[in-house]
Parts: sequence; structure tokens; C-alpha cells
Amino acid sequence: MKGHRLVSEKTSELMLMPFLFLGIVCLLSQNKDVSDLNLMSMSKKIYHRNDARPALIGMSLSAKRLFFMCLAQLERESSKNDVLIKFDSSKSFLIQVKDYAALCEIDYSAAYRQVVEGVEELRGYVLRPSQGLLRKQDENIPVDAITPFTIATDGTWYSRGEGCVNIKFAKEMEPLISSLTGNFTGQFLLSAMQIPDGNAGKLYLILREWISLGYLTDKSITFDELKDTLGLSTIKSYEQFKLFNDLFFKRSIKKVIEKTEFTEIKIEILERRSRKAHKVKVSYRYDVNLIDKKDKIVNKLITKSDLSEKKSDHNIVDVANEESRFFDNRWYSKEEAGKHNIDWEKGLTSKEMMLKMKDRFQK
Repeated sequence: MKGHRLVSEKTSELMLMPFLFLGIVCLLSQNKDVSDLNLMSMSKKIYHRNDARPALIGMSLSAKRLFFMCLAQLERESSKNDVLIKFDSSKSFLIQVKDYAALCEIDYSAAYRQVVEGVEELRGYVLRPSQGLLRKQDENIPVDAITPFTIATDGTWYSRGEGCVNIKFAKEMEPLISSLTGNFTGQFLLSAMQIPDGNAGKLYLILREWISLGYLTDKSITFDELKDTLGLSTIKSYEQFKLFNDLFFKRSIKKVIEKTEFTEIKIEILERRSRKAHKVKVSYRYDVNLIDKKDKIVNKLITKSDLSEKKSDHNIVDVANEESRFFDNRWYSKEEAGKHNIDWEKGLTSKEMMLKMKDRFQK
């Protein structure tokens, strides 16, 4: 596993429960590379290289949210000044629909539709990394070489019955999400997940990128460059500053302030050429207390999810202890075990099976 330094910064009847559990066990045994991480193991902050911005700007909201949840699952180790982020392309990310719904504050059915759409988009979404990034990987390639690849690769799937999706990143993603010694963006997971539409998400992404680059309160930029950065340069209705401000900026500001740590965002013209806006300044303020509040919300979701899972596991164990146990390669009820002259006390309960499988996958 490779790591890199980042500077400064998880019945129809009750009788069927054991058999459903066995199905899950079989699924896991066939997919040993799955990183079964829920809200309990998710980081509150996510990171990626700025080179990934064009792709994120162009993604749908659902694909972007899944991408962020994968980033939040990346294994990392923290010290006082550094964060060591690890990415192993042989592993994949398992995302529960219920966790997606909780983070986005939407109902389960809407969440399922979104994750299916998002998975299908990521499976076919083509990235074209910058030439500079490619040449760091291989100095022998031509200066103008472009090597496109899809974000998600073989091993990506979704399951309605299990209520989850599995995403496996292409190995080419490594320098975009783990080689982060500079030129990277840090976002808060809950803010990025709860922004309700694509335009507001674009603005939030750009603001977080600027802050990560050291522009802590404002950024001066040409109007054309701003539109290009936001992926809006080809939209004719945004050619005039007034229309851009009214149709995009003001509407996006309202949603970003409502859902994120930002408390104030404004734009002003610094320079005009031929009576048109040429250079602008975007100013912004954010509240650290709101960030702490959002962290507490994530913790609350984590605690709720964790307690719910523990309660569910407890119910399964109770049923299994009363109704059935596992012998060799199948579950038997106490009555069936008696008919086959099987010693009931030698069977494994669901709890014992869970512990056995957990030990197996940790080895």
C-alpha cells in the first residue's frame, strides 16, 4: 500500500434472518477486497489534488457525492503537522445507501436512485489528467500526451437487495487523491454532501480550493478566468457580469451559506475594460464554530448509525440462538439438527460467525 504526505492537514420472517446473514457472508467471501467502511470510519474532511477540479465541476451531484464518500474512507494516519493518506488500488469502497441518505438529509428511496445513477456515471466518467501530472509519472511520454481513463473500474457494482454500492477506483487515480504534497483542496464532508445542487457545489469547491491555496478571505481574479474555473465559460447567458451575478452567483451564495460553514460571500468589480467587467474580487467569511457544529452532526449520525447496527446485530443473535446454528456448510434449526443426529451445542451462532468472519478478513 502506498502513502504520501499531506501538509497540515466508517424477515420476511425472523426465521430467515440467519439465512440472510449467510448470504451476506458468502458475498463478502467472494469480494475480499471490499473495504466495508460505514459512517463510523469516515473522515470529517476530504482532500484531492486541484487537477481533479475540472472533473468534479463536470460531474452530476450524485456522482460527486459518491466520490466524496470514497475519499472520506481513504485510510490515513495523523500526526501534529501531517496527515498520511493511503490509497490501495486493489481495494474498493463499500457505501451503504442509508449512510448516503443520512449525510445528504434525503429519504432512502431518493438516496438509492442517486447512488445507482452516481455509480453508473463514475463507471463511465473519463478523466484527462494534466500533462504536468502525467510527466511526473513518466518522463518519457511526449510533452502533449493525454492518457484518459475512467474513474471507476472493474469491481464497481450496486445491489438493491443489500442496499449498497461498491466503487473501485482505477489505479491512475492515485496521484489525484494521495500524492498531495501541494496544490490540493480540502473540503468538509458534511458541507460538500449537503449542498443541494451543482452550481452551489461548484462555488463551494472553488472557495475551498482558494482557502487551501492560502487565499483565506478573498481572491482577485479576471471575470473570464472565474467563469472558466467554475466550468461556465461556454454559457452565453453568463457573458455579462450582471446576468452572471443574478443567475448564478447570488443564487449559489444563498445555498452555500445555508448548508456550509460560510457566513458571507460577495463579489465586486475591480476593473472594467470597454465598460465590461474584467477583474473581480470574491470575498468570503466562514465560522469555525459552524465547522465544529457540523463535526458534531457527523458524530451524531455516526453514533446513530452505530447504535442502530448494534441493535440490529443483537436481534439477529437472539433469533439465531433460539432458532438456528451453523454446521459445516449450512444453517440448521434445533429440530433439524436433532433429526440428523447433530450435536446442537457444537453449532456456531450468528454472533460467533460474525466474529469468525471478522477475524478472517483482518488477517
